[in-house]
Amino acid sequence: MQREACQEYAREHGLWIIKEYQERGISAFKTPAEDRDALQKLREDALEKRFDILLVFMFDRIGRRSDETPFVVEWFIKHGIRVISVKEGEQILDSHADRLLNYIRYWQGEGESKNTSLRIQTRLRQMHQEGYYTGGPVAYGYRLAYTGRRNKKGQPVQDLLVCDEEAAIVKEIFARTVSEQIGTTALANDLNQRGLRTRAGAKFQCRTIKSILQNRAYLGYIIKRDVASPHIPILQIIDDATFEKADQILAKRSVATVQRRSIPRKGKSALLSGILFCGTCDHRLSTSRPAENSRRNKTQYVCPICRKTQLTERGQSTYTAETVDSMVLRQTSTLLDLFTAHSEDSLRKTLEKKRKVVRQRLQEEKDRLESAKAELSKRENEVVRVLDGRSKYTAKELSALIHEQNTICNRLSGWVDRLNDQNQHLQYISRNLSFLYATVLSWKRILPTAAEEEQREILRELYQRVEIQRGYAINLNLTSNYSFFLSCTGKTKKSVCNVKP
Repeated sequence: MQREACQEYAREHGLWIIKEYQERGISAFKTPAEDRDALQKLREDALEKRFDILLVFMFDRIGRRSDETPFVVEWFIKHGIRVISVKEGEQILDSHADRLLNYIRYWQGEGESKNTSLRIQTRLRQMHQEGYYTGGPVAYGYRLAYTGRRNKKGQPVQDLLVCDEEAAIVKEIFARTVSEQIGTTALANDLNQRGLRTRAGAKFQCRTIKSILQNRAYLGYIIKRDVASPHIPILQIIDDATFEKADQILAKRSVATVQRRSIPRKGKSALLSGILFCGTCDHRLSTSRPAENSRRNKTQYVCPICRKTQLTERGQSTYTAETVDSMVLRQTSTLLDLFTAHSEDSLRKTLEKKRKVVRQRLQEEKDRLESAKAELSKRENEVVRVLDGRSKYTAKELSALIHEQNTICNRLSGWVDRLNDQNQHLQYISRNLSFLYATVLSWKRILPTAAEEEQREILRELYQRVEIQRGYAINLNLTSNYSFFLSCTGKTKKSVCNVKP
């Protein structure tokens, strides 16, 4: 409809359309101008004088961000490009009042986008609470189907139903976990050996099995983010008692409770496979095992980027796996000793102090944000006075002040979001401290004598990534759950997480 309207306008006004720019699936409100390929291409063509007029259906097609879109429009006009809207006419910036009105238009458009987004989110949340599927990934064991339900526009919509074939596998996973106490890795291997695959056609992994065992949707709920629907009996695959037993087994199952293997693992993965990265090019290292008739008899970690790069500053391309593994295991034992040097009670006291500091900072930043928003609202209300000639500011001065205050609000909002995330993470640590501390104690006890597979699971839980550079200089990056333990030791990350031979 918008395209046809633009073409009709061009015919009526004797304009010749030489090129059309379209953006599909791009939000003019959420996406910054520098991330919109069509808009960047439009700018390049404008600089090369490939067109004289930018014709749009409405000006908000260019963008709906009050902090940047008015300046994008002004940029085109300054470069000799006329900007015309089919519905709103030509944008002219001959006076300060024109510039202010230009800003007001996109400020209003941004507000409309926010209100529309809020209405949609609220309605989707209500539908979810009512037990309707509102989009998103479909969990293994379910399928989408048309059941006769239609939306307000009369269009058919899909609902969740149980997929009998997949549900049988889900039931088996829960049953064998509860009755046989079989581990996630063994379960995944057994399903793969029987030729079973995930919905995407991939092999089952231990993490896939674990995510199934932790998914409360199998109790008969549609769960999306923090919202759960009322209980829906036809969607229940696992009974409550079985799910709770499986959940207890997962909670209690640490590496210490897994039966140790008497036969060394023969898989292709090395100890740090998947979490070892090159400290020079940031590329994940692969594992290279010696062939049967090869002179090399040791497994290596290989950086394919550094191996191919011919630059003199390239990093080391190969590392002996045995050397790297022993260094990481040795430093991991040191870290676990540090983590358990304090009692759980001592750690909890330190945690509560950290939470108090973060909550205080969060409240301070929230107060600053509210003050900044109040000041922004005050400046926006000054717009009418400028138009009436009763303001002490010119249109240009007020536009700059509003833009400046909007930038301040965005920066403070970012701080509030980060502190809120930090506060929520500390709450999570507080709720699970006993389990995390027991896990660390268990790892400390069994790590030296654990089988390779068990050691691999410990390292993947403990480290987000391990980086290595020339000369076997290693940097250990802890996952967020265990970074807290390091912060309680009084040691710096550099002193205990940087390892050298």
